[in-house]
Amino acid sequence: MKKLFTVSLLLAASLIILSACGHSRRAPTIADVSSSSSVTSSAQPEWLTDALAELDAMPLPMNVRPEVFADLKARLREALIERASGTVACEA
Repeated sequence: MKKLFTVSLLLAASLIILSACGHSRRAPTIADVSSSSSVTSSAQPEWLTDALAELDAMPLPMNVRPEVFADLKARLREALIERASGTVACEA
């Protein structure tokens, strides 16, 4: 239960950081997530590989709508990839 709380808090914080950086208000689509995945190369940092694998393995928490959770995961994936590429627009 503690891990679920931590993961939920991480997702919420990531969403807040993304919105504070002036990113587009458009919700990412499945195509966005797929293309983001293909942007990462085999030469990506180990921490990014681990974080994306953990993100992909996250189960849907109880009492959370699947589309909301998918949106949060997509936004966190995008933020992690931006962080790894060094194109983060702002720091929180």
